[in-house]
Amino acid sequence: MIIYGIKTCGSVRNALKFCKDNNIIVFSDEIHSDLIYEPNKHIPFSSLNGAKDITITAFGVGKTFNMAGFAISSVATPDETLRKRFKEQLWLEK
Repeated sequence: MIIYGIKTCGSVRNALKFCKDNNIIVFSDEIHSDLIYEPNKHIPFSSLNGAKDITITAFGVGKTFNMAGFAISSVATPDETLRKRFKEQLWLEK
């Protein structure tokens, strides 16, 4: 499932419920999260109640500061099991 664009909290919570009900891991690409204009506000997917254990978040400064060529970004998850699985998929850990 791909969700993009500006969403309401309700629609994002519905997506979270769907993912949890169907055992789906969420890769939340929040690279553009700094490019939100008022009165809108960015709410990280992993900050939703119950999302931390199924969410991997990507973020970075490349888009915000027009440094796309630098390829500077980070990937994070607070869930240790999910972090280990992600690293294994990238061959960072065996």
